[in-house]
Amino acid sequence: LVASNIMATFLQLRKPERVTVSVECCYQNVGIATSVAITMFKGDELQRAIGVPIFYGVAEAVIVGLYCVLAWKFGWTKAPKNEALCVVVNTSYEIQECKLRELNEIEVVLGRLPSDIVVHHDEP
Repeated sequence: LVASNIMATFLQLRKPERVTVSVECCYQNVGIATSVAITMFKGDELQRAIGVPIFYGVAEAVIVGLYCVLAWKFGWTKAPKNEALCVVVNTSYEIQECKLRELNEIEVVLGRLPSDIVVHHDEP
């Protein structure tokens, strides 16, 4: 996480993109490692071999999860740092454009920060 943050900073990425790059670089697919262990080992060796990706997956989830929460609370994400965790987890903050089509219809295009929202009113 530290190395990927340093590299993303060196590339002058904005803080939310640094968090994304760091998570993408560090989060590995435990399912693939488990499948390989099941294929390669038998008996007692299999039990020990499966323990490695499971342990790594749990550690990875805890560390990356903690990193994401800290990045959010330090204002490094697009989510408001004072919002409730359950709201942040269930909300996309990638809204680029919001176009009001009719009274009860809104078209949302993903892309920019919420502060850049552009609202267009179509007149019939």
